[in-house]
Amino acid sequence: ADVASSADGKLTISQPGTFAVLGAAKDVQIYIDVDKTAYPEGVVQLDFMGADISNSKTAPIFVNSIGDEVQIVAKAGTVNIISDGTVHTESYTNSDGETVTVEGAIFSKDDLKIKGSGSLTVNGNCQDGIVCKNDLKIYNGNITVNAVDDAVRGKDSITIGNDADTDFSTLSLTVKSTSGDGIKSTETDTTTGKGNVTINGGKLNITAYSDGIHASQLLDVNGGDVTIETTCPASSSGSTGGMWGGSSGSTDTAVSAKGLKAGTTDDTTSAEITGVINVNAGNININSTDDCVHASGNILLAGGRL
Repeated sequence: ADVASSADGKLTISQPGTFAVLGAAKDVQIYIDVDKTAYPEGVVQLDFMGADISNSKTAPIFVNSIGDEVQIVAKAGTVNIISDGTVHTESYTNSDGETVTVEGAIFSKDDLKIKGSGSLTVNGNCQDGIVCKNDLKIYNGNITVNAVDDAVRGKDSITIGNDADTDFSTLSLTVKSTSGDGIKSTETDTTTGKGNVTINGGKLNITAYSDGIHASQLLDVNGGDVTIETTCPASSSGSTGGMWGGSSGSTDTAVSAKGLKAGTTDDTTSAEITGVINVNAGNININSTDDCVHASGNILLAGGRL
């Protein structure tokens, strides 16, 4: 089979490899669909080297299948932009067998890692900015994510900064959501040990209408300079149960606009999920219209400056 094929503005990558992405193009998509049986340890690396790509109807980057992970690398000295349009028409089948519309400008059904020392801006003009249905890692780079709804969403986990690193000076993450959460992990199955957000280091600036950082089960802050502002008017925020995250699609008029949040009430079952927050280190500055720090379970402030 071909490593990659292109037709009608869609580049389909079907085997592991490293691919250079550069130049400007509209209504294009990089679609990664690597057979996990044939390539169980497969890695696809997309080297962004001065690219400005967009798609008016779906995600410009769509990861359907990969054995190990897809890596998006913003190469040193380059500026890169990924944008979607205001309306999505492409759909996919989720883990429950439901057909749903693609939510993000970068959309991945498998593990995704973002790194590099260059600049990457992701504009989620329809709904979300970056969406990963498995584990999402943002290890370094000058990363900016703007979104209408959730800016950065990873179902199983989100890790900001590699825990093996000691120098996080090359990691800067700026996120802005006009109607949703800044950073969130959403797994509600309490038997999986997932639904986690881990901040190991770097400079984070988060502006969100709803929650700044929301982990459905576990939120660990191990370092970094974290600044969070939530912008939902105080008269509308402060729901006792807490919305699942974001104002879209909910009948609850009280928006959860917390700074650091763990745990939630599932919209579909109304079952409370226990969430834990551990702050072990870091400099954290929160200006929120709802609680600054909120967990349905325990909160441990063991270090750092809040």
